[in-house]
Amino acid sequence: MNNNSFDSSKIDYTNLIAVDLNNGRLNFVAQDIHGTSLSGDTISVPLNKKDYFYLLAFFDYGCNGCEAVWSESSSRFGEINNGELIVILKDLPQLQKSEDLSAGSVTVVCSSQAWNDFKISNKSYVVVIHNRLVVTESSVLNFDHLLALEARATTKISQRQL
Repeated sequence: MNNNSFDSSKIDYTNLIAVDLNNGRLNFVAQDIHGTSLSGDTISVPLNKKDYFYLLAFFDYGCNGCEAVWSESSSRFGEINNGELIVILKDLPQLQKSEDLSAGSVTVVCSSQAWNDFKISNKSYVVVIHNRLVVTESSVLNFDHLLALEARATTKISQRQL
């Protein structure tokens, strides 16, 4: 955990639309993500760390929300306090655009199978996984939305453990 400037206690959740575990994906168990790296190699991303959050960001080119989150993310990755951001592209991007994605310390995997497995229809959508279960999910418009979704998931899990 780090102590960057983002304060989750100041989030106004009324404007954040998210789907809870009880709606839509009840008992959905997330499997490891299999696909292709930006360099074209076959990769697998395990989602098996206990008591750890995975923020699965389903992004695609031509999507304003995706590009807004991505443009902010390289300088803000350190603000993710309780987990790991994994960007999942539907297809391998064009070569000149993939250079933009390779900067930063985030895992990027191209996997249309993951999009199918999670039944993703939006291009700027984040699913938060904890102990292989979906905790919350939402479309995101910017990096603050992504952080708010992480904070919401953290709060939900801590309430369940009381």
